[in-house]
Amino acid sequence: MRQAELQCWLVDDSPTVRQVLLHLLHEQAPTWQLHEFASGADLLRQLSNSRAPELILIDLNMAGMDGIELLRHLAARSCNSQLVICSGAPVRVLQSVGELCRALQLKLLGTILKPVTIQAVTDLVRLVEQPQRTEPHKPVTAPLQVHEVLRALQQHQFYPVYQPIIDLRNNSLRGFEVLSRCSHPSRGLVPPDAFIGSLEKYGLIQLHTFDNLEMALRDLQGWLEQGLDLELSVNLSPQLLDDLTLPEQLCQLLDSYQIPYTRLHLEVTESSCAGTVATRLDILNRLVLRGFHLSIDDFGTSFSSLERLQELPFDTVKLDKGYIQRALTDEACRASVESTLMMARRLDMRIVAEGIETLAGWNMIHNAGCDMCQGYYVAAPMQAAQVLSWCQQWQQHYH
Repeated sequence: MRQAELQCWLVDDSPTVRQVLLHLLHEQAPTWQLHEFASGADLLRQLSNSRAPELILIDLNMAGMDGIELLRHLAARSCNSQLVICSGAPVRVLQSVGELCRALQLKLLGTILKPVTIQAVTDLVRLVEQPQRTEPHKPVTAPLQVHEVLRALQQHQFYPVYQPIIDLRNNSLRGFEVLSRCSHPSRGLVPPDAFIGSLEKYGLIQLHTFDNLEMALRDLQGWLEQGLDLELSVNLSPQLLDDLTLPEQLCQLLDSYQIPYTRLHLEVTESSCAGTVATRLDILNRLVLRGFHLSIDDFGTSFSSLERLQELPFDTVKLDKGYIQRALTDEACRASVESTLMMARRLDMRIVAEGIETLAGWNMIHNAGCDMCQGYYVAAPMQAAQVLSWCQQWQQHYH
């Protein structure tokens, strides 16, 4: 569809705000077809008589039908338009409205804070007209069955891949997150979504985790011998946090490759720490006492706060990819990210931004003072054979 055909509706009960928005949009997107409405009821009447526009800008605090009521009506009509909340409501309200939109399965593109700025409108237009490239689309793959998982383990079809983690203070390579892939004899490359759940379901996730980690430690040992100063980050399934012998097993494995414990970051999802039981606290604290680093993964996917995480022995917080990507277009979410960074500094915790896929994302987290980042803008996950050449290229061009 040509952008000249794009229809943009805006609803706000303030004539002044509508005038400002129309003026800015005319300047930044002269080919857009703009329509203004003084109330949600007016917009819904128009929606009953015409096709839905590609974009709707919605104020929240309006007389009569407020913006939240309008969202409810749009959801009831299965509205497929992309929505932008344009409001002066407190940031915490805007964040909650964002959650509401996701719960209603509405397409929330972003948030613009009032008073509206030229930069906010410019960013909106750029986002709509030039969608950013993201991680390649992953087709849905049927989960591996138990016999396939067992065969994959026996025949070593699983192997590690490595995604770089960059220190934003000096653009140096800090290390790699260790991920897993499966090369299936008939299905080809199987993504993690199709086998991690199966491994957990059939009680094989611990075996897979240690197999994958051992291959990664073997690679790390070689890189260290060649003079690279690297750390590895490894995801731990919640199931592993129920085994009191986990710290001893990890120490024994790292000792066999003469890898210092301080070179391994163990990532635990935020959700697995909800209502943490004594066994998990026992394991997490013993891991820290031995020198391992603990990272809270996917922060921003639930309602936990850094104050809550302060009660647990983590030294690193990994901001969820979706959280970061929303911050690019959602000013309320961006404010939340900046607040998280400020709190993390006060708590002496490091912050890693995941899912950095564009220059805009890199600049945002760099300017906000984030410590480290990873994502497709830096590099896609790579096999061990590619690591040394990639490291050389990165050092030549960015360090």
